[in-house]
Order: sequence, then structure tokens, then C-alpha cells
Amino acid sequence: MMCNEDRKIVLVTGASGFVAEHLIPKLKRKLDCIVVGLDRKSKPSAICDYYIESNLNDLNIDMFQDIPPIDAVYHLAAARADWGISDEEYFSDNYDASIALLEVCEALSINEIVFVSSVSVMPQNTLNPQSEQSPIEPINAYGRSKAEAEKKFEGFALEDPSRSIKIIRPVVLYGPSDPTQTGLYRAVDNNIFRLIDGIFKKRFAIVGDGATIKSTAYVNNFVAALMFILDEKPGLEVFVYTDEPTKTTLELVQIIRRKLEKRGKGLMINYKLAVALAQIFDPLSRLLKINFPITKARVETFVRPTNFTRARLNKLGFEQPISTEKAIEDTVDWYKQLRKNDNLDFFFFRDRSQ
Repeated sequence: MMCNEDRKIVLVTGASGFVAEHLIPKLKRKLDCIVVGLDRKSKPSAICDYYIESNLNDLNIDMFQDIPPIDAVYHLAAARADWGISDEEYFSDNYDASIALLEVCEALSINEIVFVSSVSVMPQNTLNPQSEQSPIEPINAYGRSKAEAEKKFEGFALEDPSRSIKIIRPVVLYGPSDPTQTGLYRAVDNNIFRLIDGIFKKRFAIVGDGATIKSTAYVNNFVAALMFILDEKPGLEVFVYTDEPTKTTLELVQIIRRKLEKRGKGLMINYKLAVALAQIFDPLSRLLKINFPITKARVETFVRPTNFTRARLNKLGFEQPISTEKAIEDTVDWYKQLRKNDNLDFFFFRDRSQ
């Protein structure tokens, strides 16, 4: 859909985040949208036409009195991490905040919303590809908070059939970013970055045989999907987003190793040994507030299949613009440049903004 006919005005929550950093410029440049950013941080990760600094839970219509009438919303804001976030925080930031946003949307007659949920609401640890038709079976508080938020958006759609509500569930996102904008923690807090860093520093080992299927999503491919589904078609639609075709852990590792000019598969270790090592770092992570790449949660995530398909997007004719091989190679190049600019040891990384 093209915004340049009417200059569509789009609100982006989580405007200081990783996805917003890539989405906002494309909304402005490719669709000629007017972008209103909203985040609790003091500045967005990309230039907005208007910016509102606020926690979503404190949102009210008075904050929009100097803003032109909003046509559509991308709801990106969320709490997400492998560690360090309580169940209460997940529900406050993912569920309560969504309710507050919907109340404002209703008051301002905003009827076009894209809600970024997560595949964490769906079954995990399965060899069968999971699609939009799969049941809701979250395995943790993050997934449960997203699932409950989805119900609110579904209810919002049912209240008024003219509303256009899209729910999209991405798999793990990765890719380059400007750490001076998004904060270095968010830029490196994903499993693909951890893979690259571990292989580069010769401290990574494949847990098991490497045959685990791992669905991944390059951030710019996901942004292309977000813009693809932005339309005014009434009703509720649910999408899954993953890059295709899916890769195994070994295939992902081999792409990285080739780009880093390293031979072979690298070290491989037994799952039980990996868990034993991880349990050493779990209490240290909590004590030192350091996001170690080796934790029990990370090991379990590493060996758990994440097998998803973007069936509905494919049916509508969506084509991802960048292959997984090229996406990972570009991310490796960014990683190498990041090391030149800021020679941090990511194993002992502590977020400077905390």
C-alpha cells in the first residue's frame, strides 16, 4: 500500500527499538508516511516527524493534542529477553501496555493496527512446521503475555468489523543496527549475534549434532513484511514471519564460518555437558548482572527446534528481499566493523544504559 497519495500518518510504538530503527526510515522514504514515534526513552532510534516520550501504561489522548490525526499504528513496543525480566514486567509491558494503547486507539478512532506479537505464543520444540493454524501453546511468561495481548487485539477487531487488525508473529530477529541509537544491548542480544561472536572468538561449540531446525528472521526482511501487510482491509488477520527456507544449526554455523574464513564445523559438545557448564553461569548472571552467552535458558533454546512457516504471507505473494546467506554475511560484516569501533568483550558484556 502506498502512503504518498494522502501522506498516511503512522504511529510507531517502541520507536527507540531495533525494529523501529529499520522500519521508520522505510515508512518515510518508500511509502512517504508521516511517522509519529512513541517510546519511554528520550529519543527514537530513527528520525520521526513527531515524537512522544512516554511509557505506554501512562498513555492518554492529551499526549496527541498537537499531533495530526493518526491513520495507522505499528505496535512494536515489548519486553523481551532471555533473562533478567520478571513475569510481572512481561505482563506490564506486553499486556497492560497493549490495553492502554487500544483504549487510546478507540478514543482517537484509529482503526488500522499492526501488532507485533511473537512465535512464542505457539508450540515449540516440534519438527513439524508451525503456521498460523497452529494452536496457542506458550511455554513461558513472555509467550503468555503476548498471547493474552493478542486476545485483546482480536476483541478490538470483533467490536467493529470495519477495523483492520493485523497480528504478526516473528521468529528471532537479527541484523545490523546503529548501537549509538538503539543501545548496544539490544543490538547484540540475539542468538545469531552470539553465534557470530562465539565463532569469531573461538569459544563456540555446537550442542548436539547440529541438526536442530532453527527458524530465523533478518530484520530488513521482517520490515518488508510489516510494510507488505499494512492495508485497510477490514477484519482480523494473523501472520507468522520467518525467513525461508529454514536452516539447521549446522547450516547457520557453516555460513558464519565461511564468511569468517574458518574451516570445518568447529567444536561439538554433548547436551548434558553444555547444561552442566551453563548452570555455573546462571547464578553468576544474576549476581553480576552480566548477560553471559552461556546460560541454561540459552542452551535449551539452542537445542530446541524452532520450525515455522510463513504460509499466509506466501499465499498472498510476499517474497523476502534478502536471502539468509546474504543476511548473515552482512551481519558478520557489521559485527567485524562493530569490533573495530568499540572493542568490547561480549562474553562479559554489561549493558551501559542500565
